[in-house]
Amino acid sequence: MRRRRADAADGRGKTSPVSSVDVARAVAAILDDPAPYIGHIYNLTGPESADLDHFARVFSEALGRTIRYRDAPTSERNENFGRRACRSMSSTSSQ
Repeated sequence: MRRRRADAADGRGKTSPVSSVDVARAVAAILDDPAPYIGHIYNLTGPESADLDHFARVFSEALGRTIRYRDAPTSERNENFGRRACRSMSSTSSQ
């Protein structure tokens, strides 16, 4: 059974997800002609800043099913991350 919940330890903070395609285009432009960009700092962000409840609603609408955001305590996230990392390492070492 698939989970239909996005857990994160982000509280009520906002985020601005950015497209990896947009980042790749920006990097390619800089690498193609770096001189104009030397000494400049660019904050690459997505077009919309919102909390994760908002993005769960956006995903729900796009996928046609309910996605819920749950603010997981940091300790729980760290524990789950450690378990997944160990499983991942054990599955790759047996190949």
